[in-house]
Amino acid sequence: MRDVGDARPAELAADGVRVQTGLVGVKDGVIPIRPGEEDVPYAAPQGANVTADPAMGPHAVQARVTFLPASAGGRTTPAMSGIRPILRLGEVLTSCVVRSVEGIESFQPERPYDVDIEIVFWHEYGHMFSPEAPVRLYDGSRLIATGDYLLPGED
Repeated sequence: MRDVGDARPAELAADGVRVQTGLVGVKDGVIPIRPGEEDVPYAAPQGANVTADPAMGPHAVQARVTFLPASAGGRTTPAMSGIRPILRLGEVLTSCVVRSVEGIESFQPERPYDVDIEIVFWHEYGHMFSPEAPVRLYDGSRLIATGDYLLPGED
């Protein structure tokens, strides 16, 4: 087991250990998410259109999503590219970052957009990703967008 008691977040991030900061009572505000375990090497799920763009990381998947209007329970203001909603992966809800592929700054409701979805905790929940499952994005418990993952070759 690796001792990280005196490590700083930048050092931990540089050598590939994921950290969580800001916890009360943790020495130097740092604790490894899974102490003593190494990160699992990345492997894309079969059939997924997964990008390896360094800006997005190896755990970004492409999708076409439509944000719901406020009248259907969606947001009252347009979502911005870079929004951090909750993504449903099977029975699990996890954090993600949604960015426009087309360089659009805000997502208007009821219009489809091609996006990159970065699954923040890919190493924890990536095995639950299924490219055939629908995309479901939430703001808390409220569904704000739906769509489909794009398979290689789909426009």
